Amino acid sequence: MTIIILTIILISYIFILKLTIHDSNLSAAFIYSTGFEIKNSYSYLFGDNISGIISVIFYYISHSLYEFNFFLDNYSGLPQLGAYQLYTFVLLINKISFINITTIEEILSTLPKSGVYSTAFSAMIVDLGYFFSLFGFYIMGFFYSSSFYNYYKRNSFLGLFIYTILSINILFIPILSMIGTSIFPSIILSIFIYLSLSLVSK
Repeated sequence: MTIIILTIILISYIFILKLTIHDSNLSAAFIYSTGFEIKNSYSYLFGDNISGIISVIFYYISHSLYEFNFFLDNYSGLPQLGAYQLYTFVLLINKISFINITTIEEILSTLPKSGVYSTAFSAMIVDLGYFFSLFGFYIMGFFYSSSFYNYYKRNSFLGLFIYTILSINILFIPILSMIGTSIFPSIILSIFIYLSLSLVSK
């Protein structure tokens, strides 16, 4: 978890540096907008930019919560049964089979706003509806605890891998659903290859 948090801080720091190069006024607004008092123990790493880093993180969280509130007020679509967050698999299935599942373009046209961060809750609601979205997070929590148990008690590499991936997903819940990003197909493929090699080696 510490590595994940440090990664977010590093990405935010790079954002502040690039912003300084292209727009110094906007960069200054980010850096000094939080009003946080930064301890000297951090200043030697990031200087005054640490306040800007905190601003970026809080900006994305507050922006996502605002858009989530807008989503709740304006969305009335039917559950897409996973076609929204797992759209890459839907694209593959539509290409290689006669099954015609709702495409990501059709789903985006039903959303109040598309292309904005609106927390992971909105993505789960689109896929499972308002009520069953709670079960979606329950299932995620079950796999999260099970993977940690397998790693801690059985020293399972696969348990550690799944635990790390789900930790990233949980960390980003206030901003977006990492399941709905294009990295998950490669992750699932990696798990499939690992399990296949494990079965062959036995």
